[in-house]
Amino acid sequence: MTATANACPDIEQLPGTVDIVKTFGYTILEVAMIIMEYVKQKPHGRVVKTPLSPLIVENIDNCVQKCKELMEKFKLRLGITLHKNVKKLFEDIGEEKFYDWLKAPDPSSSLTEADNKHTSGTGTWFLEDPRYSSWKDNNMLLCILGKAGCGKSVLCSSIIYHMQDICKLKNSCAVVYFFDGRHGDQQGKFQDKMICAFIKQLLDQQALMPGILLDDFKRGYKAPVKTLEAAFEHMVTCFNHVYIVIDALDECQEQIKLLNWISKVKDNTKVHLLVTSRDYQHITIQLEGNGGPTESIKLHTLIEMILGCIWIMKYKEWIGMERPKSK
Repeated sequence: MTATANACPDIEQLPGTVDIVKTFGYTILEVAMIIMEYVKQKPHGRVVKTPLSPLIVENIDNCVQKCKELMEKFKLRLGITLHKNVKKLFEDIGEEKFYDWLKAPDPSSSLTEADNKHTSGTGTWFLEDPRYSSWKDNNMLLCILGKAGCGKSVLCSSIIYHMQDICKLKNSCAVVYFFDGRHGDQQGKFQDKMICAFIKQLLDQQALMPGILLDDFKRGYKAPVKTLEAAFEHMVTCFNHVYIVIDALDECQEQIKLLNWISKVKDNTKVHLLVTSRDYQHITIQLEGNGGPTESIKLHTLIEMILGCIWIMKYKEWIGMERPKSK
């Protein structure tokens, strides 16, 4: 706590609220006084620990709770401060100039297009699936696999909107997405475009601008993919949870590079990664074979489900038929 307070002396002070840095100092003194109460120094430097009285235990519990509340307030103030700093930085360097330089594609049009195909109740089963709930709460890779036309993109749009609603209600939580891999291949390399889109989306959600990205911008250099990856990884540290949703991975023309990036980024404990793809063996092997928790959900087309139902009904009809008695 002391190091945190000293590192952020200029943190944003909200009118009518306590001074966080000063309160940190007062709380540290309270902790020191509690320690003094139950640790007594004896001659020759030996330390004797006395049993904790109920009053001291109560003071410790109160102090722990106060520290937790202070840290939550500090995170909120820090977020406000960072947002103002980023906003000022954008004003200094020119926000439009920076985004023109970044050339981040906007996948929202593809997202809207898929969502327009959504009918009421579609995807509800998935949002209630325990595997999806586990993905929301834990660092893991969730793969949605299925043939073309089985509704992966429509389901993906529901997931993205659902996670956006959740992140609006939570502090230090962000969701980024790249919707439909074909969108990125129209104007350049898919992976570069995807990470640029992620960077812009995190900036829109109050992430701190990485210095390595600013350096290339100021020099007028095109940022190489390694710089973009490093910048994105740095920005992820601004949040407790970052949900990454990538649709139509199988449409990407740089699958090996992208799969390698996914294998690397999924090890970040703050990342929750979800991808959709057709069920190609080389993709599933790569996704599931690089360690870390991975879960796969396979979807079926409407025709497959109808044929399956017909087959079951015919089978039940067949086993229910009377058999000719043997003579």
